[in-house]
Amino acid sequence: MEEQEESLSKCADRSYLMPPPLNSSHIREITITPLDLGFVVRVGCQTVAFTDKQALISAITKYLNNPEETEKAYYNDHFGKRNQK
Repeated sequence: MEEQEESLSKCADRSYLMPPPLNSSHIREITITPLDLGFVVRVGCQTVAFTDKQALISAITKYLNNPEETEKAYYNDHFGKRNQK
């Protein structure tokens, strides 16, 4: 058991497991889950819902073409509004 915990702690300490900084052009992992009335999309640690397939395709294309700017816009739209309340 101790050996397993030590192995997990060594793994958790590796910096490559942390997401890259926002100013990176690194594309985060994308998971698309289809639902009856749309899609749930997870990009890195953020989750977004889409009801329209074309809107999903447009958003994914925009993200893949410029992940840094897309993330900045998302964070400003979603988290900036929370801070203004």
